[in-house]
Amino acid sequence: MKRLEPFLRRIFPVLLFAIAFLPRAIQPVSRPLVWYLRSAHFIEAVLAGDWANTVYSEHPGVALMWPAGIGLKVYWTLAGVTPAAHSVPPDFEPIHFFGPVPVAEITAAVVPLALLIALGIVGVYCLLRRLFDEATAAVAALLLALSPYYLAQSKILHLDALLATLMLLSALALLLYRREHRTRYLLLSGTLGGLALLVKTPALFLFPFTALVLLVDAIRNPQPA
Repeated sequence: MKRLEPFLRRIFPVLLFAIAFLPRAIQPVSRPLVWYLRSAHFIEAVLAGDWANTVYSEHPGVALMWPAGIGLKVYWTLAGVTPAAHSVPPDFEPIHFFGPVPVAEITAAVVPLALLIALGIVGVYCLLRRLFDEATAAVAALLLALSPYYLAQSKILHLDALLATLMLLSALALLLYRREHRTRYLLLSGTLGGLALLVKTPALFLFPFTALVLLVDAIRNPQPA
């Protein structure tokens, strides 16, 4: 059994990724479709250099519209279809619930999101493995990947699942910095926190959380004068 442990340790992240990705990528249930519209118009505005028309919400949702928009652009190009989004403005109310959007087009937008979240779950496993141990990290990551509410949110083209993933990764990287005091983990935490803020403004919670963690670290590990 001990001989198998290194192999299992290498193969588990791959299995975890598949377990996290497949349920999220198959049969997306993207309702409402407001972020489908925004992503579609966002990528077109970016490619046209029309920067004034890349802002659609106060959230701001940029870190969601990039992957979803790229997925849609690839689908439109390969399928040779006219985007459904071209028929309505980015905040057309009825499409929020009853949009005339083909399932394949919704899938093209949701799959990049599913890919990022699945990679994020693998990242959670890797960070937890350093914070705790292999077994704890594996069980926690599997429970996270298959959490019904989290899974349902991940199948919708919306902000909350990606926001939660990035905030969790940022918090874990910060806790790992507090333990090992390696600057790379602090930089990683800041980068992930910044991306979370580009998804939705509740990521501002990370500012007081980070301040509290660093304050506790300074109290428990005072620097010599």
